[in-house]
Amino acid sequence: MGFQPEQCAKLCCLFIEDFEPPKCSVSGPGNPCDVCLQVSEMDVQIARARSLLADLGSKRKQLKMKLNSRHDQIARYLPVEVASHIFTFYVHGTDSTQPSYKTASSAKRGVPLVLAAVCKAWRRIVFATPQLWTTMNIDLSIAGDPALQVELATQWLRRSGNMPLSITVDAPPNDGSQRPDRHTGALFEILKTYAFRWKQLALFIPNKFYSAFTEGLDDVPLLESLSLMRTWDDTELDDELADVFALNVAPCFKDLTISSIELNLLQMQIDTLTSLWFNNVTVDEIFEILSHATQLIKCEFYWIQGNTNSFPFPDAPVVHSSLKSLSISPEDKNGATPEELSHLFDLLELPSLKYFSHISTNSKHPMAVMSLSSLFTRSHSPLEHLSITVTDTGVASSESEIISLLENLPTITHFAISSPTIYRL
Repeated sequence: MGFQPEQCAKLCCLFIEDFEPPKCSVSGPGNPCDVCLQVSEMDVQIARARSLLADLGSKRKQLKMKLNSRHDQIARYLPVEVASHIFTFYVHGTDSTQPSYKTASSAKRGVPLVLAAVCKAWRRIVFATPQLWTTMNIDLSIAGDPALQVELATQWLRRSGNMPLSITVDAPPNDGSQRPDRHTGALFEILKTYAFRWKQLALFIPNKFYSAFTEGLDDVPLLESLSLMRTWDDTELDDELADVFALNVAPCFKDLTISSIELNLLQMQIDTLTSLWFNNVTVDEIFEILSHATQLIKCEFYWIQGNTNSFPFPDAPVVHSSLKSLSISPEDKNGATPEELSHLFDLLELPSLKYFSHISTNSKHPMAVMSLSSLFTRSHSPLEHLSITVTDTGVASSESEIISLLENLPTITHFAISSPTIYRL
């Protein structure tokens, strides 16, 4: 069965209440009694036993290391390169060369450290595989030692070698302060040191921290994907206190995910964008985006609000030649009116559009069917997929309007309609 560590603890407990009595003088000065002599002899034997136990424990540790090595099917039989690939596959999934914050599971955030803790052989492989350290998910809302988090982030990034990085930062509000605390600021500075290797960046941080995060950033040459999500403490933020997110040079920038952040607070070039997901967007912001992001292929606009006059409306229809997929959904309570949505559709031309989705969630904001039909006809769109979703029983469009819309779309191959009261066509 073997010696168990808890047995050592029990053995040591025998000495908790032991004490050394005064020098024995029962048999006269300098002559301890027979019982004292027996105790002394027992102490000598115990000392020898403890020394032997410590020596056996050390030898057992060495044997356990050999045992682990002997029974390790990965480190014993596979080349280091193959073991490294297996670990990378486990951490990042099938596409090990393209780790993404969008698919990163919170349960796997510390997986490289877990693998490294298995044994010395695995630790050597893990620390020597930079691909395992290319995805960093930082959640500052989790209680812990802030200084340790900074040190862990530093070591993590060093182990990533020269690989492109996917970074997610989730930081809670900081008691109303306009600047991050000392440790959060230190963490931002560490991340910015590696900005030249950012490939994907997702920030769930208070808007007021944006300037601290982007301050001093001149060039992010590899950045392809950016996600900015406004935290709950920003929902009532005064516009005068809103912070700007600025990135000067991002030549590879292709994918933008943004929620509840005003477009005028985003200071970076968007002319290279090919994919956009925008939640809580206004009609004038949509026009501004489509006017300048001329390479967009896919756009999703949700919770569309009315015009805020932050950007001028176009005098003539905005022609976007590359957009192939467009999803539209007005805000469910106080969003854009049917007139504003009609105005949006009337001032667009999408000659390459193949997929269109419309979600109606409020009976006060029904789908502008006639304006949509006019948009498709005017654009000569080669539309193939049309999806209409209605979530409110009060939202209704007549059968004749839907039929008329479909009649003017001869290229349609896929049509889906979802409603509490399905149309009978």
